Amino acid sequence: QGVSSAASDVYKRQIRAQTLQQLATPALAPHAAPAPLQVTVQWLEPLEVVVLRQRGAFDDLDRGFGRIAAWAERAGVIEHLHALIGVPLSDHRDVPAQQHLFECGIAFATAVAPPAPLHVRVLGEGAHAVLRHTGSYAGLEDALDRLLADWLPGSGHALRDACLLYTSPSPRDKRQS
Repeated sequence: QGVSSAASDVYKRQIRAQTLQQLATPALAPHAAPAPLQVTVQWLEPLEVVVLRQRGAFDDLDRGFGRIAAWAERAGVIEHLHALIGVPLSDHRDVPAQQHLFECGIAFATAVAPPAPLHVRVLGEGAHAVLRHTGSYAGLEDALDRLLADWLPGSGHALRDACLLYTSPSPRDKRQS
């Protein structure tokens, strides 16, 4: 028997709420030792994200998110902000800052049609390993290294050809937590 559409929608809302709650938990103090990895595997549905490709230092990426948010404010869709999503196209540890590529993205809970240079990217569905990182952008690759070296080999899962995403709850969700 299949699951009804209403039951599926309730399940998806519950998963989204759990995911946002995990992401909204306060960060550790900057001097705290890395916590043990807490990885979950979640099935994610296809997601449309407004993206802007950025080049430059990893710690300067907020400007890209800000440009998307400014457009969303002008377009009247900022209240539909669903999540902040980053797609690294290079590892900032391996390239000079001026060569580092990253797509800043914002998902909205409504249809959008952004102007260039913004564009919509559809992120594919499937099983995703989810690891919560707290701290600066610069520590994300170290967290990924730990996921690949410490968790993946014994997880029973295999790495597939898929993009790596960094997500953050919307600012509204952070205020409510």
